[in-house]
Amino acid sequence: MNTLKLALVIGVLLLFALPVLGGAMGGTAPVAPPAAPSGNTIDLSGPWKFSTDREENGQALGWQRPDFDASKWRTLSAPQPWEEQGITAPNPNWPQKDAEGGYNGYAWYRKTVTIPADWTAGTVTLRIGAIHDSDWTYVNGVQVGMTTGEDAYEQFREYTVPQTVLRVGKPNVIAIRVLDIAGEGGLHDGPVELVRETQKAAATGGAEEAGGRTYANQTNSQTKVGGSIEVPADTEVSGDAVAVGGSVTVNGHVTGEAVAVGGSVNVNPGGRVDGNATSVGGKVNRAGGATIGGEVVEMPFLPGAWTGRFRGPAMGWGNWSFDAHDFLVWLFIAVFAALVFPRRIELMARALPAAPGNIAAHGVVGFVLLPAVILALVLAAVIAMVLQVAFVVGILAIPIVAAALVAALLGIVAVIALGLAAVWLGLGQALLSAFGWRARSPWAVLLGMLLVWLSIHVPYIGGILWATVLIFAFGVALMTGAGAHEQWSSRRTSGARKREEALPVATPVATAPAPSKAQESALAETEERPEPPPV
Repeated sequence: MNTLKLALVIGVLLLFALPVLGGAMGGTAPVAPPAAPSGNTIDLSGPWKFSTDREENGQALGWQRPDFDASKWRTLSAPQPWEEQGITAPNPNWPQKDAEGGYNGYAWYRKTVTIPADWTAGTVTLRIGAIHDSDWTYVNGVQVGMTTGEDAYEQFREYTVPQTVLRVGKPNVIAIRVLDIAGEGGLHDGPVELVRETQKAAATGGAEEAGGRTYANQTNSQTKVGGSIEVPADTEVSGDAVAVGGSVTVNGHVTGEAVAVGGSVNVNPGGRVDGNATSVGGKVNRAGGATIGGEVVEMPFLPGAWTGRFRGPAMGWGNWSFDAHDFLVWLFIAVFAALVFPRRIELMARALPAAPGNIAAHGVVGFVLLPAVILALVLAAVIAMVLQVAFVVGILAIPIVAAALVAALLGIVAVIALGLAAVWLGLGQALLSAFGWRARSPWAVLLGMLLVWLSIHVPYIGGILWATVLIFAFGVALMTGAGAHEQWSSRRTSGARKREEALPVATPVATAPAPSKAQESALAETEERPEPPPV
């Protein structure tokens, strides 16, 4: 027992120490040299010179000028928040406003890049992605753009660099002054690149032109149910591109929005979306040289508060955050399940150690089939609505079909939520039992929830741990009918009972009771009396 307690204490200490050690490692890791530019795109991601500006006098000292010597500055990678690379010391001028901590205030990035000699014509655009929070951007000492305000961190920066500012065929210095007021800071998300857009002659008659490119084909809005949409490089869609049950891939131009339900939105090099790019159940992937004029919206099938941190900070060093909103959602699920469905989650928790392999198989198969089930529900609802509209008589029943679809999707979420509560209960009971404490259901659920919550924030393995928890949660819910019946246990023990009944039963041998003291004395007298002589 002492060994187990010591191991748990060491594990908790490592849980808090790994992000700190990882942040320190991130600041001293070797940086690869920048790639040589080619074509019409220069990739600026990778190493940048970096310095905080606590005194807020960087501009006065000329940190934006190309002749300033920044060789003694430290090196950070971009795009990546500076907190993940060891910039965590508090700044008294800008106190921390959230639990994530890290450096708040002004800081500077600098990078030197050689512009190809053939970039003498065309529009050059500097794309530096999303910055937390505000920025003032300079090229060769000339300010080419700035983005400030409350929603600045949501804006993707794209600044035009005048040809008069560029030094073609020579080194050019890009300097970015950043102000972060809360949360993670710095060059946060890509793309980070220089792009040249040149005017091209039309390949065929009647071609339309947009953004410096020509499009030989023109189409109206495109909508596809049960498939994907691909916009070729020579095609312009005048309107939206919407795919239900598939992905949207843009190589050309979409003047409206690109929306994928059950798939991803992929904007490839040279592709352009003027409106928002929205993915429900997938991701929005923007390659270097691609343009999205509106917002990037990613909506997973499950609420973001329940999905943990699958990607990004969860898979890198230095991430340690405590989102109060997400934690309250988890807390609500734990308390609600423990108080309203105690017997269901108790039954599922007992199943976890009894049949872990079977549960994992159910979970894997369930998650593999889940997208197909959701797509089938959506298609069935769409078909039902179309039929109702076609026959007019049933048009008033459309809200009923929509409500049924929403109820079915919420039912799937509820099943997974109950499974999560069962996993939390099982982990909490095991931990309490290890210390010899009584495992009361509500407290055990909360303890298990807190244990999982902390575990998924461990760098590198957090996403793997969360995926494992989800598989077991979904699997145990499927196998036990969300705790509605106990057939799983009867099936598991029925074979053992049959084998026990088939074993031969030995017939007990009857034995005489032990004699009493009176019987023993009478027996002794009989043995001592001599036998009578024969007649």
